Amino acid sequence: MDLPKTQDLVFLTPNSADAERLSAALGWAWGHIHRASTLWEAAQLLTQTDASVLVADAVFPGGNWKDVVEFLSANQRGVTLVLAANDADERFWAEILNWGAYDLLLKPFEAAESRRVLRNAISFAVTRRRPLPSTDKPRCET
Repeated sequence: MDLPKTQDLVFLTPNSADAERLSAALGWAWGHIHRASTLWEAAQLLTQTDASVLVADAVFPGGNWKDVVEFLSANQRGVTLVLAANDADERFWAEILNWGAYDLLLKPFEAAESRRVLRNAISFAVTRRRPLPSTDKPRCET
């Protein structure tokens, strides 16, 4: 599957330094990171941009990752969620996956891991948005 050369994403974080670190880890060819400080701001950015991935701090002013999962499942079904945390164990990682997050990035953001996780998250989002093939097409029979 061919993905666009650059990708925009929304990053829900109150910390502008974290957004700068993620941008530096992803590199210049990635695209634009739209930073939101609140879930409401993130919701607005998701409707105003072509971003298919939301990176969200596990905890942010006025909420946490469960609020983001619930919001996305009710309002933004085509958006893939990647959470960011300062530390996490296997139990937390399993919990976020079971709730519907795609993956977890640990801070500080490591370049290769950030690119890998977000590229895969975008691929997953694009695949989910693609319409299913029609069953009305004739099939080749041998």
